[in-house]
Amino acid sequence: MLSQTTEQLVSWLTAEGNVIIPRLLSCNRRYKEAQKIARKKLNSVWINSAEFFTKYPSQLSGGQKQRIVIARTLAFASSIVLLDETFSALDEASRVEISKTIKNLSINDKITIIFITYQMSEAKTIVNRLFFLEKAKSITTLAL
Repeated sequence: MLSQTTEQLVSWLTAEGNVIIPRLLSCNRRYKEAQKIARKKLNSVWINSAEFFTKYPSQLSGGQKQRIVIARTLAFASSIVLLDETFSALDEASRVEISKTIKNLSINDKITIIFITYQMSEAKTIVNRLFFLEKAKSITTLAL
């Protein structure tokens, strides 16, 4: 699951370390393999400089932290990903690019994305079906 909070980053791990560690722990991967996947996912969310790979969360902006959280979620390799207000700390250009990344991931890797947002424009760029909820009950379904 990915929420809007960046407090889920481990403060004593670098940006790259925050993306690598869940992969190492959950998938029995070798470090170099996990590092390769982490860098690919960091690049996909515009963290593409070795300078950023070695920074700690306290050295990053809110938007950079959010992109690292997104990269870690994408690197986890789950078949279902829950994104809860994922883009709240991102600027408009980052939102557009990362929306495309998530949409492509869902199509190419056949990953189900459950995307929670109050921003209809964000939802329309990622999903192929919308569910409108009121008081925890689905009141409308819309295929895009």
